Amino acid sequence: MPEWKPEILRRLAPLKLSPAREEEITEEIAQHLEDRYNELLVTGQSEDAAFRTAIDELKGEDMLARSLRPVNSDLYREPVALGKGSSNLFAGIVQDIHYAFRMMRKSPGFTAVAVFTLALGIGANTAIFSIVNGVLLNPLPFPHPQELTVLYEHTTNFEKFSISYLNFLDWQRTNSTFASMAAYRHEDFNITGSGEPERVRGGMVSAEFFPILGVKPLLGRLFVGDEDRLGAAPVALLAEGFWQRRFGSARDIIGKQIIMNGDAYTIVGVLPASFHFRAFNFAGIKDVYVPVGQTKDPFFYHRDVHKGMDAIGRLKPGVSLAAAQADMAQITRNLAAAYPNAVKGTGAAVMPLRDDLVHEVRPFLWLLLGAVGFVLLIACVNVGNLQLARSTGRAHEFAIRCALGADRWRVVRQLLTESVALGLAGGAIGACVATWGTQAAIRLLPETLPRAEDVGLDGHVLVFTFAISILAGVVFGLVPALKMSRSGLQETLKEGGRGASAARQRAQSVFVVGEMALALVLLTGAGLMIRTLARLWSVNPGFNPQNVLVFDVTLAPSLGANAATTRSAIRELSQTLQAIPGVQATSVIGGAVPMSGDNEFPFWIDGQTKPANVSEMNQALTYFVEPGYLKAMQIPLVRGRFVAATDDEHSPQVIVIDENFARKYFPGQDPIGRRIHMAIFNMDPEIVGVVGHVKHWGLDLEADRHPLQEQIYSLFLQIPDAVWSGPPQAGVVLRSAGSPLGMVGAVREAIVKLNSQNVMYEARTMEAIIAESLAARRFSMILLGVFATLALLLSSIGIYGVISYVVGQRTREIGIRIALGAQRSTVLWLMLGEGMKMAMTGVVVGIVAAAGLTRLMSQLIYGVSAADPVTFAGVIIVLTTVAFAACYVPARRAMRVDPMVALRYE
Repeated sequence: MPEWKPEILRRLAPLKLSPAREEEITEEIAQHLEDRYNELLVTGQSEDAAFRTAIDELKGEDMLARSLRPVNSDLYREPVALGKGSSNLFAGIVQDIHYAFRMMRKSPGFTAVAVFTLALGIGANTAIFSIVNGVLLNPLPFPHPQELTVLYEHTTNFEKFSISYLNFLDWQRTNSTFASMAAYRHEDFNITGSGEPERVRGGMVSAEFFPILGVKPLLGRLFVGDEDRLGAAPVALLAEGFWQRRFGSARDIIGKQIIMNGDAYTIVGVLPASFHFRAFNFAGIKDVYVPVGQTKDPFFYHRDVHKGMDAIGRLKPGVSLAAAQADMAQITRNLAAAYPNAVKGTGAAVMPLRDDLVHEVRPFLWLLLGAVGFVLLIACVNVGNLQLARSTGRAHEFAIRCALGADRWRVVRQLLTESVALGLAGGAIGACVATWGTQAAIRLLPETLPRAEDVGLDGHVLVFTFAISILAGVVFGLVPALKMSRSGLQETLKEGGRGASAARQRAQSVFVVGEMALALVLLTGAGLMIRTLARLWSVNPGFNPQNVLVFDVTLAPSLGANAATTRSAIRELSQTLQAIPGVQATSVIGGAVPMSGDNEFPFWIDGQTKPANVSEMNQALTYFVEPGYLKAMQIPLVRGRFVAATDDEHSPQVIVIDENFARKYFPGQDPIGRRIHMAIFNMDPEIVGVVGHVKHWGLDLEADRHPLQEQIYSLFLQIPDAVWSGPPQAGVVLRSAGSPLGMVGAVREAIVKLNSQNVMYEARTMEAIIAESLAARRFSMILLGVFATLALLLSSIGIYGVISYVVGQRTREIGIRIALGAQRSTVLWLMLGEGMKMAMTGVVVGIVAAAGLTRLMSQLIYGVSAADPVTFAGVIIVLTTVAFAACYVPARRAMRVDPMVALRYE
């Protein structure tokens, strides 16, 4: 292999370069000569001839510039060196990339900081985009998803309402725009018989449900139409996960029976684990499915009763949503004419299935994507600032390149190539960060976030990561590249690469100001969410949630033979629970549970004209309770009395109302002794007391704006006999002297001791229920907090890096100052002053920006204003403290500069 270095050093000697710069240029020229030498060998020249020809092209300064230009200029403009055409451009890009990675290896500290910074920004963006992509952008995982719709009933008082089963059957039979329509509702089951009794999550679906969604069974078959009717032989479909867990993946499961709620169901198929369906009243993964038409509850077949059932439909090919809506409107008008007492005033709503699933979270997710975009912008500004500061030390290098013939575009292209290489390296690591970040984000909000199972790093997300990696590289590399290309050649050579121009210092200052301002905006948003949650937790919900345990119980099927045995079993359960040591009060409950499910009942006031139909009646939230409920929940009694032990199924029917009910329906009157008519139960109970209002829908102002705020408390044991069908099921609220979760074991043991077929499930504290109602705000607070922390970290890295480079560039100046008698403390405060001036300017700009942008959070915050002074003051203190710490370390290093070393610098 030819030895090029001696000849190159001889030619470079007149330029009087520094040893480091001379070594770098020697390496570049040697690489070019090696490439030229190999090209000449290919043309047939001998090794000696090729060596002499390559060396001859270095004769004179003009030939030296022409030889350097293939490395440092646009190669496709140099036919002398490498010929013509696109191959020159490609070769130039390859050389740019080679040189970029070589520069990254030469500066491992800078490369590590830049790549780490970009990895945080790109990783956070990728994680949030993977959620946005899975939830909002990806099509539903069903055939022809654009044809799928969801259907609801609605009234003038409610935007959405569950469907009457009889109305659904008429919709299904008379519509002309749907290829198929199916009903579904949630229903849990007790599994008994072989093995330990278990409560499983179930779904009741019509026979068309799975074919509409294109689901194929893993084993066996789906439901057929004749099985979807009352009186048909009970059949069931198992989910793959439940089949594996309960039956050990037995392949002979088809045709065997499973006992659910005391009835034997024949297993006809197993559904694949890939099937997920989330919708209103149907959230979560189910274990078992049964035909909805086999429901035994007699109220299910009342046209004016809505038992939590909804419907999906598949439009006929070419049918628009508007046409389907018009078709359903005509059907509901016909039903209202045929059944005015039950259907009048009720309409039907048709929505695309995907829109129905995600419409509540769409604005929130786009807001998060915008917020995390701030983080990436800060990362780009941060790395751009470091790149600009670093370019100061390379000014002499590029000035020599230009002096030897490289044009300014060539310098820009080389710097942009280096920036894009950094961006891609950051993107590669960021994708790994996003893998963890995506799963962590989902775990924070598993139930509230729809389509969580569709979230992941698929091809669209990887393309997004690649695109923002390149974009980030261009964004943070463009300003430094343009600044370098506009540097004055003569001035830079005179400076010897020591000082940074005033324009470059101004650009660095603008970068720091920008990232500090963006960090303040994110910190303010996170601070407002923290303050909001603190305020919400201090709101009085109308009851005392501390030390309260809430759980559900399904008693043995044999105990539900009739209403009398069911009531007896409920009484025995209550007495058993009350006797457990540590239990202060307990109550069996049904219907509504504060902040966890609702139960509305139509009624009218005694003495008023009975409304023509149910849709014209007033509605009230109804809680079915026992006498111990008031003590267990510690709800204040305002007037009269609460339901008592002397009230039972044989005594006159009584109810208790809340303050809102009394204020709305008995303004300025005493409601005690008045009666209301509860239409569905055909009851006319007497009002015996008034209690405080419970914030059933949540703790914030939006919950207070819910149209249904009136509440009724009815005695659990006075529920009509007709309702007591099937295995007795109820909720329980229990107040304990100590930790409520510590009571779970004793409670479960006592319940099972009553009957081995009893099942206790879904035990949770009332405080946990309240926390779950705040899940969306907690999720946004955590993510905004993470983004704000990243922004703070990146900003501190940015200002630290800039001050460090300033100190490095001014080492000689600092040494002279100290040599001339300047105090080291003076140097310290000089450097601190420069850094804090930039930081405080960013704080001022950030305050102005935050005052405007935080107003967009008005729907998320509660109890604080968008310009909350406490939040702004706290954020300013945190940001300035971190900025001061970031400035102090390099400033202290400047204070320790040795004058003798500095004066010999370079």
